[in-house]
Amino acid sequence: MENKISLLDIALGVERRGVAFYDTVARSTDNPDTAHAFKHLADMERDHVQLFEKMLTEPFELPEYSDYLKNLVENSVFSSDKISSQFALDADTPEKAIELGVIAEKDSILLYYELRDVLPAASHWQIERIIGEEKRHLNELADLKKKIEGERQEDG
Repeated sequence: MENKISLLDIALGVERRGVAFYDTVARSTDNPDTAHAFKHLADMERDHVQLFEKMLTEPFELPEYSDYLKNLVENSVFSSDKISSQFALDADTPEKAIELGVIAEKDSILLYYELRDVLPAASHWQIERIIGEEKRHLNELADLKKKIEGERQEDG
């Protein structure tokens, strides 16, 4: 059971730090489109937190996970609260915030594909749902980036 808890706790930590990052950017940006998008992303990550918390209550065991998965987590954008806080502080423009969000979403997608591979088949639908939502987050960030770049070109 320890393995299950540590893996799902890792996923919970990633999501919680994502919530904190997106909330911080949403509150600190002057760009209304960025604020709206990042508030929406924070709300979606909160949903993921709830899903992972529910998965912690399900009775299943996980096999030993690889050093690759451990390294993937340790080197992700939201690997610690301190790093996540620093990223939020460093995201002093909408473009920087979007760039960090894109990297975080890519890290999450890769992590969750790996997590899915070690979870029992009965849990795959839950991870697939989260992966699909993380992909949509990536698309939302890309669309926001294009919109902001377009506005800058019009202003310039």
